[in-house]
Parts: sequence; C-alpha cells; structure tokens
Amino acid sequence: MSGYDLLIKNGTLIDGTGKERFRADIGVTDGKIEDIGELGVEAAERVIDAEGRFVSPGFIDNHAHSDWTVLVHPTGDSKVMQGVTTELSGLCGYAAAPLDRDEWWKLLYVKMTVGWSMHYAAAAYNSWPLPYGKRIEVNWSTMAEYLDRVERTGVGLNYAMLFGHGALRYYAMRLEARAAEEDELSTMKAMAEQAMEDGAFGMSAGLSGCPGCWADTDELVELCAVVKEYDGVYMPHMRSSTLRSSVEESIEIAERTGVQTCMSHARLTPETRRIVEEARSRGVDIAFDIYPYPGSIAGNIVYMLPHWLSRRREEGFDWVIEQLRDPKVRNKFVEKDYPEWRIRQVSVPGKLPNRLEPGQGLEPDWSGM
Repeated sequence: MSGYDLLIKNGTLIDGTGKERFRADIGVTDGKIEDIGELGVEAAERVIDAEGRFVSPGFIDNHAHSDWTVLVHPTGDSKVMQGVTTELSGLCGYAAAPLDRDEWWKLLYVKMTVGWSMHYAAAAYNSWPLPYGKRIEVNWSTMAEYLDRVERTGVGLNYAMLFGHGALRYYAMRLEARAAEEDELSTMKAMAEQAMEDGAFGMSAGLSGCPGCWADTDELVELCAVVKEYDGVYMPHMRSSTLRSSVEESIEIAERTGVQTCMSHARLTPETRRIVEEARSRGVDIAFDIYPYPGSIAGNIVYMLPHWLSRRREEGFDWVIEQLRDPKVRNKFVEKDYPEWRIRQVSVPGKLPNRLEPGQGLEPDWSGM
C-alpha cells in the first residue's frame, strides 16, 4: 500500500502487549495507525527513519499532579518529551475540582498529605514564597467547569481527572477533626455524584494529612460506593505506604464496595504484598503503583507543622515563621507535636492507633538539628 501521511520505518517496536519486541514499519493515515509490518513503502508525506531506536505507544502517567499546572503550561512539553501522552491528575485528595471557589486557597495552608501540594499550587498562583509561574483566576467550582476551563486553555495531552476526597470534606465541614455527620456526608456524596456525572474518572484520597486523616473507613466506603456506580476508580494516598493497617483498610474499602482500587505509591513489604495477593485471589479488584525512582519531598515544613499551628491559615506564613522563632514552640514541636502527629496520621479513626516501632521508618530522626 502507498500514500501514508506518515511512515515510521526500521524501528524496534515495543507495543505494550507484553510480547517480545520486534522490528517493523508503521504506516499512519489521518492520525491513526493503519498498518504495522514490513511495509516497504517509499511514498509517504513524511518518513521517519527509526533505525536503532525503539518505537512504543505513548506512556501513561497515572499520578501526575498536573491539575493546577496544566493551566499554566497546557502543552505539557516536559511530559511529551518523555513520551508521556496521557495523564491522570487530581491525586492525593487535593484535586482542583470540585472546590469552594471562594476559599480554595485555605487548603494550601493546612497540614496536607504531601508538603509540595503547597508548592505546585503556589507556582500556579504566583503566591509567596514561590513567586514564579502565571497567575490564574479560579473561576470554577464544579468538575464540569474545571474541565471546560482545561479544554478552553488548550491541553496538549490526553487528560483525565479524579475528584479529591479532601477537597470535598473541606467544602462540607472545613477542618473539623471528627467523623462526618449525616448531613455532611450527604453533601460529600452529592458532590461526588456530580463530579462523576461531570466526567471524573474516580476519587483520590489523602489519608495521611488533614483533612483526610479525620475520615473513618465508613465515610470512605460511602463515597466509594458512589464511585462504583459509575465504574470509577479509587486511588488513596494511604495513611502509611507500608503499614499493614493502611493496606488492610484499602482492601476493606475495595471489598465492601467492589470499587476498582489502586493504592498510590505503596511500598509493599512481603507481609502486605501477601495480603494483597490473598485479596486479589478472592476477587478484590485492587492494585498499587509506585514511583520508579528514589523518593523525596519538598516543602516539608507544611507537612510537619503541628495541627494547631497549620490550621491558622488566615494568619499566613509570616505568622507561622514568627511562632517557630519561639524556642518553646520548637521544643514542643520536637518533643510532643510531631511524634503525636506521626501516630495520628497512620492510624485509622475508630480503631486502635498504630505504634511507632523502631525500624518502621516512622519514628522522628532529629540528628543534625
């Protein structure tokens, strides 16, 4: 056959099916692959000689955290140049939609699942202390309004979104450190249903930080039941990426609701891997992902601040810095606040709290302070 718009020839194909790599040509017409094989075609509008190179489908980044920055850098060049053509955003419970249009920014000042949530939002909104990026007006509340904004901005990737449990909880009950009451849970469920109707792929949760850490298992089950109705996925940033209790909670939610579950950046031990495999063997639809590089984190100060300090978000960072200059505050933080918070964040509400055993990687290390 002749007349392809694009011919990629002499490449080594890795097609994503799991079979061995193989040499072949690819013929593309009207933006779609038409033929794969020894095409032997010279007539094409454009020819790429891939001799000595691998050719594969675009990669999927299923933990992108681009829901704010996609509005700043919509072409996604940094991802495209790595071969990523599809992103899933809205992870770790702090999705950009749905949210409280008037008070969304207050979530940036609380103890969050990951400290750098503050960083990528600050970059997007040109906020202190990271005055770079492009200021964006938050003119949306619902998932539909957000996705419309993304589309009008002109996104350069295939783009999918989860809604965030933490954002829903903040909308319904602010930073209350307790179980949700019936009317508050009803508000969250209605928002979850609307988000799924609007095109969300599922729900994320940030259970090791505020406000998600205060949610008990039953609350998550109620919301995941809504997600299941739409054949969506549940992706929790668990209370701990390693502790058995956290993995067991994810399995319980998946088993009680039937929702597809992917445990975000889980670091399974032989013990927790065994219980995941046992759950899968009895039909529980649960998997996990992990970043394929040495993990690190920025902006730890937001993540580590004691709850009484971080929730005073209206005071701003200058007030927080002023408090931390007080030796009494610092000593209390080292000796009491931080160790107690680490126990709190990995414990499932309503169940016995976890203990910080040596070697679990949870006990504070103050060497070098």
